[in-house]
Amino acid sequence: MTALDKPGERPVRHGDAVLIGTALVRIGWPLQQLSRRSGYGRHEITRWMRQGGMPEPFRAWLIARQAVHVRYPSPLAITVRPGGNRPPLGRWGCCGFSW
Repeated sequence: MTALDKPGERPVRHGDAVLIGTALVRIGWPLQQLSRRSGYGRHEITRWMRQGGMPEPFRAWLIARQAVHVRYPSPLAITVRPGGNRPPLGRWGCCGFSW
């Protein structure tokens, strides 16, 4: 570990840039949104993309987030089931009956 490394960071892995890049494409977020949602600064994420050393909690979170977005690409996707015990909406999206 050098003086530039932070505690909890992994040694350099060249796959970190690939993982972050593919996750951004699959999730559909820009780097700033990833920074906001993860709680890590965009400069840290950019450093991990260039030099590696991504911490394990961020790696696990990113892989899980990517899996969710691959399975459910949109909140309106057919695979997303509506919650509750209401019957499905009718033809016009209201009340359960058609006009």
